[in-house]
Amino acid sequence: MSLGIFPTSEVLFRGGIVGTSIAYYLSRHPNVLGDTSVYVLESSYIAAGASGKAGGFLALNWHGPTTSSLAALSFKLHEELATEHDGEKKWGYRKLVTLGIDSDPNSNDGVETVPHAEWIADVVGSVEPLGDETTTAQVHPFLMTNALISAAQDSGVNVTIAKAETIVRNEETKEITGVTAVTRSGEILTIPATDVVFAAGPWTGTITTQMLGEKAAGGAANIIPSNRSTSIVVSPPESRELTPHALFCTLVLPDGSHGQPEFYPRPDRTLYVCSAGMSDQTPLPEYAEDVVHSEEGVRRLKERLRIVVRKEWIGDVLESDNFIRQACYRPDSSKTHLPVIGKIGDGLWVASGHEVWGILLGPGTGKVMSELLLEGKEKSANISSLRP
Repeated sequence: MSLGIFPTSEVLFRGGIVGTSIAYYLSRHPNVLGDTSVYVLESSYIAAGASGKAGGFLALNWHGPTTSSLAALSFKLHEELATEHDGEKKWGYRKLVTLGIDSDPNSNDGVETVPHAEWIADVVGSVEPLGDETTTAQVHPFLMTNALISAAQDSGVNVTIAKAETIVRNEETKEITGVTAVTRSGEILTIPATDVVFAAGPWTGTITTQMLGEKAAGGAANIIPSNRSTSIVVSPPESRELTPHALFCTLVLPDGSHGQPEFYPRPDRTLYVCSAGMSDQTPLPEYAEDVVHSEEGVRRLKERLRIVVRKEWIGDVLESDNFIRQACYRPDSSKTHLPVIGKIGDGLWVASGHEVWGILLGPGTGKVMSELLLEGKEKSANISSLRP
């Protein structure tokens, strides 16, 4: 048996958090035998898309009934993976206090100071707890995704950097026998496969439709890219520490408009900032590496950063432009706004549409997909409402 796992990147299969999690849990499933091969086909590099640009925030109980079982499984798996593979050191896993900040400088509310978090500016409004160290945590998604694929490779998973082109079938039985792919140098490869998993992030709908046709793609065809999301990562001066407080803010800005930025301080002493508050409909490019940030988005995030974080912690970073600018697209499920996980045809599977919760739900999705592929039924979580 040859099992082809093709997390699509760009136009075709990619190696994001979902695809690498599937590969990881397949490589450790007790039903994996010596003649089982697992392939990850990636057209750019591991975590080139949102899995390398996301904030990495994890929440246990911020989910509705359709995804709560998968979220609980995945939240637990994040901690287990960190324990087994030294995730605290390798990918910045840690538990967090999460706060909601509602600030309006023109209001009559009192001024609140967040205790034990000197980097957060005084708030004219309210500060509410949204999660504690039992319910919220974080990872550095780029580092985690690469660590998972490295562990999977140590267990025999194959990673090929090439763009998938077609599914190969037996002319008589019509069973899947492989996938053709093209490298950047133009070399044509044929990778053996009996099962193909479309874990293509925001490219899922386009890829499945192109390769299978809209009817055969089924629920996978409804996965579309989100608007482009710009984020920045800044480093405070060496003398200033960032405490583990994730922030979800609602701000009244100087021009009277509203902003809802999010702030994730990381153990590596950087601060990730996202949610620029704009409808950025720049089309999804063919390759993740071709995604560029929005200068207007960066400007807005800098404005929000100056409001929420004390000047001493920003230093001259924003003025010197010595910080990271980046952008990504998420996979949105246009019909259900829920992940789509399961079988779409003989030997054809989909695991995508996780929207803003891809990093959280990645390990859980990998676990249940390994069960579906090798046992025929998911056991670890209830995903009955998420099937294609």
